[in-house]
Amino acid sequence: MRPRYALTWKRGTKLLPRWVVVTFPLVVTLVVGSLVGVPLPRAVSPGAVFVIGVIVSVVLCIVNYRFTRSAGEVLYYPPLHQPGWLGLSTAAVELTGIGITYLTYLLFSVPYNQPFLPPLPDLGIGVVLASGYALFLNGWKTRVIRGDKEPVAETKSAEQIRTSLQQLRSDDPHFEATEQLIAGLQDLAEGYEKEPLLEQSSTPDVLRTWCSTCAASNSLTSRLRMIPATSKSPTTERTEQQVSRFREIENDLHALDIIASTGD
Repeated sequence: MRPRYALTWKRGTKLLPRWVVVTFPLVVTLVVGSLVGVPLPRAVSPGAVFVIGVIVSVVLCIVNYRFTRSAGEVLYYPPLHQPGWLGLSTAAVELTGIGITYLTYLLFSVPYNQPFLPPLPDLGIGVVLASGYALFLNGWKTRVIRGDKEPVAETKSAEQIRTSLQQLRSDDPHFEATEQLIAGLQDLAEGYEKEPLLEQSSTPDVLRTWCSTCAASNSLTSRLRMIPATSKSPTTERTEQQVSRFREIENDLHALDIIASTGD
């Protein structure tokens, strides 16, 4: 995924109008806050307000990460099932929230003769406000992307792939399991083709090539030779190519949590 897609996941046309609507409460809050000052309790020091603000913002960031993960679960895009990319996407939303909150503060709350940086208590409150705003952004993003979709790992095709591989790698493999595996992988290829982040990707072609080559054989033994970790090993260049393709496919299956990784 390119860095510029870390924020919208190539769904900008669906997200941006909703995000603009979500921004209005932020502007109103800052404008009202600048007009009607709310004094802090005397028992609370400015430093304590800042520390409390940071703690609350950390909690909001954790919730934000969970939103990101929930949205990523339904996408046929392996990187967005991994902590690194989920963290990057969450950070992009958080930085956007901070940037827009600070810009709104400069435009509507700061008098011309005041410093650009708010005092310590206001900074703590601003961090909470920015994190809350980022949470609203990510909440809309999750609602738009997830909708009524189910996680990739819980789809019917994922179950077909999972159960058929277990059966084929057992001591008593059946030919019908290869049919289920092919059907599940073909559905997976269709999911990849519908994912905007995978446009111009060769992954669906790899899946379809493996499926068509495997389906061309009517022998269970020959099909098993195209699947790694079965009772049969590849004996020809064609089956070795198939095993190589399947290992590439299997990396995605691990990332999408369709099958457990080798170390699990």
